[in-house]
Amino acid sequence: MNIVLFDGETYFSRGDARYQHIKKILHKRKSDSFQAGVINGSEGEASITSMDDQGLSFVFTPTRPMRPLHPLIAVIGFPRPIQLKRILRDLASLGVSAVWLTGTELGEKSYRESTLVDRGAAREGLLEGCMQAG
Repeated sequence: MNIVLFDGETYFSRGDARYQHIKKILHKRKSDSFQAGVINGSEGEASITSMDDQGLSFVFTPTRPMRPLHPLIAVIGFPRPIQLKRILRDLASLGVSAVWLTGTELGEKSYRESTLVDRGAAREGLLEGCMQAG
């Protein structure tokens, strides 16, 4: 994870993967800073204001506007659902601006009925890719 993305909240609880990453991988403590960004918004630096075993709070300071996406659209046939999450993660890390999923004549029809998007796993894969790309 090269940048920590968030929706506008300024608190990560102990069960949040971002909290775990900041604490165990980055070894950050109170008053330390890390690279952060608002989803669909600006990038900047977050300073930890409090941190304990229950979670952490931070203050975000934007330093630059959102970077433009590459003018690249990926059109792919529906893969197996577990592969779709990985594909979305990789495409997001490359900065692809749009992904179009399409049914194909030879493709497995049941893949189009996957609940991946309904469960939020597709969004999760996209966010993982964006955080990894930094």
